[in-house]
Amino acid sequence: MQGAVAAGMKIVVVPSIVETTEDYTITTGADTNAAGVCQVLPSLLAFQPQVFGLPPFKDLVEGVIPLEPVIKLKGTVVKGFGRGSKELGIPTANVDADTLRQSMAEAVTGIYCGWASVGDSTEVHKMVMSIGWNPFYSNKEKTAEPWILHDFEKSFYGKEIRLVVCGYVRPEANFSSLDALIARIHQDADVSKAALANPQLQQYAGDSFLQPAQASSTANDAE
Repeated sequence: MQGAVAAGMKIVVVPSIVETTEDYTITTGADTNAAGVCQVLPSLLAFQPQVFGLPPFKDLVEGVIPLEPVIKLKGTVVKGFGRGSKELGIPTANVDADTLRQSMAEAVTGIYCGWASVGDSTEVHKMVMSIGWNPFYSNKEKTAEPWILHDFEKSFYGKEIRLVVCGYVRPEANFSSLDALIARIHQDADVSKAALANPQLQQYAGDSFLQPAQASSTANDAE
């Protein structure tokens, strides 16, 4: 690192730490602790080359980074902290801890978008999801909280939830107030809706993974 600083290089640090509640939200300039470090990022997905005068990435979809391969996640909807509907007015679902340990232990924290289906229903809906520690609430456990962008008539606790995560929206961030957090979540939803309407991400709505087991087996028999 000292050699890079001496050569006038700019240094971006991505800590290779998994399963930690340490705060690695983006910091810049004087906020960093090591001489020569100009930015500390939670992952390379959060890197924005234009900040350093470099050409921006050209493969973004409506500002969202498309994932390749996509993340496929299937689990049971469980009761969470009860904040989504009560405090935020945003009815998020919570995926059971066993599924997270098996499928998402090393997943980069941040805000993602994709497609979701629930229970025996074959309907597929757009969703935006938070994976991480939720800095505003200082969670002690890593969570995955999808917000399915659809109005359901009743809750679906105990039902199977199937997710195809195909885009990275932004890194986790802390907020100065609850209102700021709520505003940003709605902004994330708008960005996600636009990205998922693009054919590049819209195609994943037809992934057979999103169909309940009975529907999938029926489709296979028909073939």
